[in-house]
Amino acid sequence: MATSGTYTALSTLESVDILAEGFERCGIDFSKVSGNQLDSARRSLSLMLQSEWSNKGPNLWKVTLVSQALTSGTSSYALNANVIEVLQAYVTDTSPTPDRDYILSAISRSDYAAYPDKTLAGTRPSQFYFERTTTPTIYLYPVQDNGTHTLRMYQWRITEDVGSLINQIDVPNRWIDAASAGLGARLAMKWAPDRYAVLAQAATEAFNAAAAEDVESVPLRIVPRFG
Repeated sequence: MATSGTYTALSTLESVDILAEGFERCGIDFSKVSGNQLDSARRSLSLMLQSEWSNKGPNLWKVTLVSQALTSGTSSYALNANVIEVLQAYVTDTSPTPDRDYILSAISRSDYAAYPDKTLAGTRPSQFYFERTTTPTIYLYPVQDNGTHTLRMYQWRITEDVGSLINQIDVPNRWIDAASAGLGARLAMKWAPDRYAVLAQAATEAFNAAAAEDVESVPLRIVPRFG
């Protein structure tokens, strides 16, 4: 018998399908779920995706390369509120041909605060401080003194809102089971406490399996530095 030849069974699931899976893991007939329970389940799913998972380390599918044109004499730039962290940053010098990229070193708040002249002008920035506030800001040092550079940042962002029940959730296929298992455990806390221990263990195992695969598959190289 031939295989289906398609790969969209999970990528076309809607939020309501994830909610149904969560309720069914709790032994609850989804056809009998009330509107209040649906709202509660959607809230639980949002809390898990946007809060819990955002506190467990970078999710590679939510890492985006973003460009910001630099303005001479400007030391800081406000970022989108959905940015959790800037993982790496570099500046592109467009004056030569071809363009040249220069990596920036991340520094802490204490390091940045220690600089006496934060408006010190230089050919291009060499360091950045990421301020993790409600509206995050990136500070560059030194401040560029010409207009030929573009800042490029690998930004880790939170997942999108669950939104309508007919929307898809903002996770790749390999994380769908972890989302369903996690939601099932959260729903069990409310409506099936007798199943919570089992579902919580299943959620942990599903998350750990997905997280273990959500890494860059590259070799680790440790090179000694000789004086």
